[in-house]
Amino acid sequence: MKKAFSLIELSIVVAIIALLLTVGLSAGKVVKQYELKRIVAMTESYANSFRAFYDIYKVTPGDTDQGYNLFNHTDSDTNCEDERINAAKPKGCNGDNDGTVSSLGSAGDAAESILAYYHLFKADLISYNNKNDININNVSGGGGLSGCDDKSILSPGVNIPLLNIRNSGVYLVSIDSFTTTQLEVAAGAACSMGAMIQVFSPTELSALDRKYDNSVADTGLITARGASCKSGANYLVVQGEGNVCSLQYNFELDSSISNVF
Repeated sequence: MKKAFSLIELSIVVAIIALLLTVGLSAGKVVKQYELKRIVAMTESYANSFRAFYDIYKVTPGDTDQGYNLFNHTDSDTNCEDERINAAKPKGCNGDNDGTVSSLGSAGDAAESILAYYHLFKADLISYNNKNDININNVSGGGGLSGCDDKSILSPGVNIPLLNIRNSGVYLVSIDSFTTTQLEVAAGAACSMGAMIQVFSPTELSALDRKYDNSVADTGLITARGASCKSGANYLVVQGEGNVCSLQYNFELDSSISNVF
């Protein structure tokens, strides 16, 4: 004759299951918080590299027309030629020195947004896998990135540093007037700024902004990109947990190196 479980035994089993579920959910929350903090800390490290480059050389990475003179003579890099970089000169080491780098600008400026990371690498301020190939052939005449064989925007194939978290990377959006710099953390499945995939929920980005900045979605060190993510200064947290935001990190190129973490 089979013996049924007593009420006490069933209660113990239910309590154990509830405890395991609670531990599992808590562990998942801790992992996500670590992940978010690491993303922002790594973004800040790239910001510090940009600041350090400007502090050392007093020129803007990507935009400077002295890239070849600064770096080619050190190791005769055949991927660094004494040319202004653009779609037709993908191995040019020089920018146009007009004070502006923009991924959404002309083909030349879009090329400079990739060249900037190459300059940081040549200055030993960052490292990444494809360190010997500037690879700007994907820059279209219409500006931005396109036509690069469906590579991820933020892949080593186009010299954008990967964070290896949420398939995201740090994209240089712009440097304006040698000072204000914008980095964006997002992902992408095609080589087009319009196809970038936003990897944060409004709740996540709002929490990061509240912890490290001013809680305002459109101003400060941390701002949001994405029409479904914010309305003016406010995060649209009522939209739920879908990935509808990318993080934009704004800083002054000539400010002192800092770390907020």
